[in-house]
Amino acid sequence: MANLQGKIAAFSGDQTEALHLCDLLENASVADLEKVHREFRERLFFLSEHEFGSLLLMKFCARISDLNLEEPIIQLLADHIADLERMKMTLLNGIGSLFRTLNVRQLEPLMRLIAFNIINLSSDPRSLANFESMVQIARYDVQMCLIDMIRPCVLDIARDKNGNNALQSLIILHNGASDFLVNTMANNITSLSHHPYASFVIQKCLHLGSKRNVLFIIFELSTTGSALGIMSCNRL
Repeated sequence: MANLQGKIAAFSGDQTEALHLCDLLENASVADLEKVHREFRERLFFLSEHEFGSLLLMKFCARISDLNLEEPIIQLLADHIADLERMKMTLLNGIGSLFRTLNVRQLEPLMRLIAFNIINLSSDPRSLANFESMVQIARYDVQMCLIDMIRPCVLDIARDKNGNNALQSLIILHNGASDFLVNTMANNITSLSHHPYASFVIQKCLHLGSKRNVLFIIFELSTTGSALGIMSCNRL
């Protein structure tokens, strides 16, 4: 494994090269993985921008996750997550698979950064698609934690042109986590129903939410006497 560091540092994005490196990572010891950590940090964006580079990054992340080395994996990602423009285009693609395997405690620092920057991240179609894929494959406890982090600023997100797209990605989960989010918006229906972007999210809730939440929203809307409430009831 002496050459593993050099091979990763020289990786060009080639498929054959990536598959060979994945095999090496699969058999690497903890000491070897700790040694190549720097190369992955330094080449994070390059790897995320290439199909087979992302494959290599995910293999590395899976290996250190298997070995319970959660601090390196979070550091690897969090060190670069503040660079929003790069993150929007590439980083979410590289980290999506982590949400399938890591637990809430391991992912919490990363989720806080994503939740804090959700409006900016959802402004780009590619990053929005990556975000949607990420939350769809995430474990339920991770989905719930992410939504809980978003809840304090959900009204601002719902009123934002881009942010409401991200909320729709969470609403369509059709589970207790999405119910949690829909209930929060239903409880603030008077404020949201008078805003063009927020009212669009409410209509999505009516079409995609659970029966219980739909009835709750209709009831709340009917008490406001808003045009949206009347229109929504007529459409259902």
